[in-house]
Amino acid sequence: MGQNKEEFGDKLKKIAESIDIIESLYFSRPIKISIDVSFSEYLEIANYLKTNTDDDKCIISIGNTDVTFLKK
Repeated sequence: MGQNKEEFGDKLKKIAESIDIIESLYFSRPIKISIDVSFSEYLEIANYLKTNTDDDKCIISIGNTDVTFLKK
């Protein structure tokens, strides 16, 4: 039986939904969120975003929020 692996696009949708909630609590202030991810998770993110995998971080801006993924 195969596992149902969640793709990064699915995770990104959940992050965006969470950001909607956070932004509703903190009005229109700029918000910065940092997430430490493993090397393999970072590769998945970088490949999805088509960004350089040699960088130590990538930033996604959603609304008034910057989400930074940091490679461990």
